[in-house]
Amino acid sequence: MELAYNRAVRLKYTVEQRMGELIQTQQKDLEVETGQLLNECQDAFETYEVYVRKRPVSERDKLKQELDQMRADIQDTENKYKAYVAQQEAMRSQAEDDKRRRDQLLTRRGDDTEIYISSHDVAYSEGLTQANSGIENLLRTGAGILDDLSHQRDVMKRVQRRIRDVTSKLGLSNTVMRLIDQRTTQDKLFLLAGIIITSLLMYLVYHFFG
Repeated sequence: MELAYNRAVRLKYTVEQRMGELIQTQQKDLEVETGQLLNECQDAFETYEVYVRKRPVSERDKLKQELDQMRADIQDTENKYKAYVAQQEAMRSQAEDDKRRRDQLLTRRGDDTEIYISSHDVAYSEGLTQANSGIENLLRTGAGILDDLSHQRDVMKRVQRRIRDVTSKLGLSNTVMRLIDQRTTQDKLFLLAGIIITSLLMYLVYHFFG
């Protein structure tokens, strides 16, 4: 019966090793293999237990303790395996449900199509709509401001041209006025000089010929 003990121990370590690999890789074939090894391990324990019962009482207690310890270790590994399988089945079921819902949404057509949207999605959509509306208002306001600035620029250009025209005209008028003032001054000087010369001539004629 030494062979039964060695088989039980070998299966125990093998299934523990496979369980560690299964948690890391999550491979389906490894999951099946681990389940089969657990079943083989339980069969090996039962075979070894038959051998223990046939041993003398002096040996039976020690062998029974070893068997119980191996069964406790394998029970812990089996619990991990069952929890892993349950988690994987739940994930597969959730994935299938999600796929089925997506397929239903994609295959629905016509006015009877119903799409359920969460309140968070609705609030998000409304927020986007308000943001777009605000941006459009800003763009319209900016366009209006640019139009006003363009109009004001044209007005300022026209005013500037008029100022230049008036300034040039004022410059010409000032020149003419200065020329007129100069001519008036010269005329006054000529008139004064004529009066003085005429008076002097009249005095000389009166003085010498009177």
